[in-house]
Amino acid sequence: APVGFSGPLLCEALAPLLSTHPGLSLTLFFQDEQIDLVESRIDLAIRVGRQEDSSLVARHIVNWRLLLCAAPAYLARAGLPSEPQQLLALDWIGLHLERIQHLVLQGPAGVQQRLRLESRVTCNNILASRQFTL
Repeated sequence: APVGFSGPLLCEALAPLLSTHPGLSLTLFFQDEQIDLVESRIDLAIRVGRQEDSSLVARHIVNWRLLLCAAPAYLARAGLPSEPQQLLALDWIGLHLERIQHLVLQGPAGVQQRLRLESRVTCNNILASRQFTL
């Protein structure tokens, strides 16, 4: 599972399973980069994002909304954007290995705008991205 799942979210969900099945043992592996599940002999994985075609069986669990976040001190220095194009001038922290990402914003009238963002900091770990933001 992704590193961000290593806290209460997943651990609290697994506690009743372990209580019900005393013979069950778990080895939990948290990593934000996708690995070859077959080669790593992993029976069950939780992944975030669009999945590539494969012979693996996948089940959709939940949709999560992504949020744009900024530290108040940063906005005080950089200014609060009033229109989407102004977002391009801000320093971005990306949560992928690619420095360039696309952001799709939807306005109140349902109009979508696609922005091409270049990250100043790129992380492969949600906890590091969160810490940089803070």
